[in-house]
Amino acid sequence: MVSTKYTSDYRLENVVDPRTGKLVTKAVYRGDWFCFEKPAALVRQRKILFTILVGLLAAAFIGALLLTGINERNQDVIAIEQYYVIIPFVGLMFPIFFMGTAAVRMWRATDKVTREHRDKIGDRFAATGISAAILSGVSAIGHIVSWAINGETVTDMIFLGITLMILAASFAIFFLRRDLSMVQCGTARIAYPDEDPEITRIARGDESHRRDIKKIRRYKNEKN
Repeated sequence: MVSTKYTSDYRLENVVDPRTGKLVTKAVYRGDWFCFEKPAALVRQRKILFTILVGLLAAAFIGALLLTGINERNQDVIAIEQYYVIIPFVGLMFPIFFMGTAAVRMWRATDKVTREHRDKIGDRFAATGISAAILSGVSAIGHIVSWAINGETVTDMIFLGITLMILAASFAIFFLRRDLSMVQCGTARIAYPDEDPEITRIARGDESHRRDIKKIRRYKNEKN
């Protein structure tokens, strides 16, 4: 499913179905292609690192909530019971989830990807990295304030350590995302008979595109 933002990258075209030999209308990508800017070895290293970091964030988040639930029954927590500590921490579920979706897209990226695919890797890591850093930072500050006012238990100290670890990992994702930046490395745009060639960038030298246009024209003439 293509979001509205990227519908301009697609065209409804009449193409020949290889199974039936008939012309069918399909949405065909006609935008620019993008590929990783950095060397393949570095990109692979960053993919592995990001996978580890996202997995660590998810495990830390779930572990902290389980730790809180278990020890709250034993009344062995103080800071975690404060709304200004726990609410920002619980809010981390959203950036961590979308980090996971970005990591999946990162591994699915091939030699060239669409504009949507590029944005949902780079932009999503940027947005979720800084969001997770802010939320964990707010929670940690609230935790320290509570510590100064009400004291601290061992469970609270562990929770604060996990929060600071999430903060560090989020900043690492935010700053290292630049190594996964992408640049334009091709285009699927072609000129159509009803378009201004100055507006549409033409993929020159591709004979298959010219043949497709001829087939579409012939099909329209036959229908008329």
